[in-house]
Amino acid sequence: MKQKNIKKNILLIKIIGDQVTLFLLDNEDKKTAELKWKDRRDLSEKLLVKIDQLLKKNKLSLSDISKINFKSRDCGFMAGQIGKITAEVLSFNLSSRATIGVEGSVNK
Repeated sequence: MKQKNIKKNILLIKIIGDQVTLFLLDNEDKKTAELKWKDRRDLSEKLLVKIDQLLKKNKLSLSDISKINFKSRDCGFMAGQIGKITAEVLSFNLSSRATIGVEGSVNK
């Protein structure tokens, strides 16, 4: 019996310096959507709102996300921690099939 190819949606939170980028990736890690903005020391206020905007724009909900990845480089300690903790909390609240991947270092 052939197994149906289940579509996976991956959310990538990437913080490089003061540039914050959210990506939606498909099964093959190809970018399907992107949202960028500069962190003005208000990441804790904007990150969840921007994730929601990206999902709604692409007619998805958080339950459609199968994996959340977080990458950071050359960003402030707090920005890195906010991004990492947000990814962990969202992943924890997703179904048991969701996983989180954390790459990079906050202080590199």
